Amino acid sequence: MQNHHFTAANCGTMMHFILEGGLLFGLLGHSAHSAKVDSAQKARAEQAVEASRVFYTYREEPAWLSTAVRHMFNVSSRQETSLLRERLVCGAGSSWKAPSLLSIKTDADLSRRNDDEAVQIYYSNGFFGSMSRGDFSQQCGFPCVRASFPNSHAEETADAFMVFPIDPKPPTNRRGAVALGHTQEALALYGGKNAHNYEAMADMSWRSTVPWTYFDPVNIRKSHSQRVLNSAPWEARKPAAVFVARNCAGSDCNSLISQLIAHGVEVDSISSCKPGGSHGNWPAGVPHSDKMSALQQYRVYLALENRKEEGYVTEKVADGLMSGATTVYLGAPDIDNYVPDTALINANNYSQDMDRIVSQIKRAINDKTTWESYRSWLKQSPEQWNRGKILEAFSYSDDKPAECRLCRYAYSKRMGLGWDWAKQQPAKGSVPPNGDKFWKTWPSVKHA
Repeated sequence: MQNHHFTAANCGTMMHFILEGGLLFGLLGHSAHSAKVDSAQKARAEQAVEASRVFYTYREEPAWLSTAVRHMFNVSSRQETSLLRERLVCGAGSSWKAPSLLSIKTDADLSRRNDDEAVQIYYSNGFFGSMSRGDFSQQCGFPCVRASFPNSHAEETADAFMVFPIDPKPPTNRRGAVALGHTQEALALYGGKNAHNYEAMADMSWRSTVPWTYFDPVNIRKSHSQRVLNSAPWEARKPAAVFVARNCAGSDCNSLISQLIAHGVEVDSISSCKPGGSHGNWPAGVPHSDKMSALQQYRVYLALENRKEEGYVTEKVADGLMSGATTVYLGAPDIDNYVPDTALINANNYSQDMDRIVSQIKRAINDKTTWESYRSWLKQSPEQWNRGKILEAFSYSDDKPAECRLCRYAYSKRMGLGWDWAKQQPAKGSVPPNGDKFWKTWPSVKHA
């Protein structure tokens, strides 16, 4: 055990609280041996609680989520997840080996060895451990590679650093690589306070230099509409709202659910967090690894973020949209840049507008026509959504990996071409395609 005051027994007690979804501050306040909890321990505990949410598995690959984030839901085993949480909270001995959590399968040529002749991405801190190499060249149409981590050679030859957690000082190398602050969590965590030190960001905000969102609504409509429309019908679903969370942190979530119950809305909390007098169990016959099937048992789904922060829009709302349930959303104030107004019940103003929210939920539960109206966005063109705001935010939508846009950005910076944010393309010219002789010279191209 290194750099902390936990004993093995105390660590086990804390892990129990984390795995059962205990409140962070309750977790930190508990000490079997009156152990001193320092700031580093608190940070590890915060990360572990977030990891409990992030690594919620799906029975199948969540194709409705962006390619950039699917790796977060494809942990190969629960054992690896438990090791990760233990590592975050308690540290580990030298025998512990970080699991490779970022191993996206691609159709690209993984036998490629001369990565210096490609735009190269390097995660300077890894991503919750080690990372495998990923080649996105085939999908991008030009040489684009994410190096493995750790990798001392790539650290010196990379064209773009993805920095997570976001360090106070952006990394540099002899190539003059651009450093992007990166996170798929709230900016209150993982060094988000250091974002102002970076010339570029790749995070969940649609305003980010290279947006790294959890989902693309344009692509959901294009590729998954029929799946949603053909999901369990209104008659086959329980006339109630469902809530799914392991972590009970978030006073707004607890308050909203309490008030919904007080107003006569039946709420089944089917995971370990059961706030506000709610109750319920995971649906019988549905594996705990199959969140989507669990949601499809209900007419209404409560997609409640742990934090209310602009741009902090996670998989929760995407899962609601894909489940076919009427989705009630509490979270990012700018949700209208991500989801059509007609697709959800916005509960962000619940303290002043509870009667309206309750009325909409009850109508969706009790009236089939109302319930089906929340699917109408799937039959509309994106231009019709929210007066064009969503199409503006996702104007670059092309169903390609986010790494393609990141590699284009790194290329644009090195070549001094400027950046067309709306198109996520170089402002001048274009990136040479695979096979172009230009890439033989790429290792020697100086930063403009």
